[in-house]
Amino acid sequence: MSLKEKIENKVTEIIDNDFEVTDITDVPNVDDSRLTFGNTGLRFEATVLYIDMRESTKLLNNHNRKTTAKLHMAYFHTIVSIANSLGGSVRSFNGDGMLVFFQGTTKQSLSTAVMSAMKMVYMLNNDDSKVKKKLEKYSALNFGIGLDYGKILCTKAGAYSGAS
Repeated sequence: MSLKEKIENKVTEIIDNDFEVTDITDVPNVDDSRLTFGNTGLRFEATVLYIDMRESTKLLNNHNRKTTAKLHMAYFHTIVSIANSLGGSVRSFNGDGMLVFFQGTTKQSLSTAVMSAMKMVYMLNNDDSKVKKKLEKYSALNFGIGLDYGKILCTKAGAYSGAS
C-alpha cells in the first residue's frame, strides 16, 4: 500500500468513526493508558495557565546556541518549579510556551493559577529577583501569561511510530 493510500485510509477512519469521550476528575499524564491514538478523548475540568516567551527569534539571532539554551533552561526551570510548587501539572511545552493545568474550575483553582502567574512574573521580571538579574546578563526575557478555565478535551494526536 502506498503512503498516499495509508494516509487516506487513516484519515477516512478518523473522520468517519465515532469519537468516544470519557469524563474524568484528574489531569491525565502523558503516559496515561486511557489516552490512545484512536478516536478517544478524556474530558476534565481545569484552570489553565499559558506562558509564552515573546520575541524568541530575536533571542536566537542575538546569542549563540549555548547562551540561548541556558536562557531557555533557566526560563523553563523557573516556570516548572513555580507551577509544581502550587500543584500545577505541566503537560505541554510548545516551543517557548508552556501549558500548566490546575485541577478544577473552582475559585481556589483560579486563585492558585493567578498566584502561580504572579510568582512567575516576579521571578522573571522583578528588579529584586536574582533570576531576572542572571537572565539579564544576556537578555531580558519578554513573555505573556494567559489564564482560562473550563472543560478540556485531551487526546493523543499524531502518528504512532508502530502504526501500520
